[in-house]
Amino acid sequence: MMSSPHKKINSLEELLLEKHLLKERCTYQEKLISYKFDELKNNFPEIVSQAVLPFAPDKNREVTSLLDLVNDFILRLLPLRFRNNPLARFLLKTVQALVIR
Repeated sequence: MMSSPHKKINSLEELLLEKHLLKERCTYQEKLISYKFDELKNNFPEIVSQAVLPFAPDKNREVTSLLDLVNDFILRLLPLRFRNNPLARFLLKTVQALVIR
């Protein structure tokens, strides 16, 4: 699916084929970037907290799961406006990860 760099084009058919291959590659890359961006957007708190936690990846997932349980309890004690606020959840989890570190 990848076009070769510095490929010499000798005919219109080759040019059209190269254009088609480049369009396919661009479409594939756009989908990949979109997928990665959505993954980052949807999992940003977990990605940040796991990057900050000093343990192995498996242990980080366990700690993150435990922090989620603790955070659910803590957020119930906070005023209603903070309970469903994703920023509050993110900040709470980040601070906890930094304290653990």
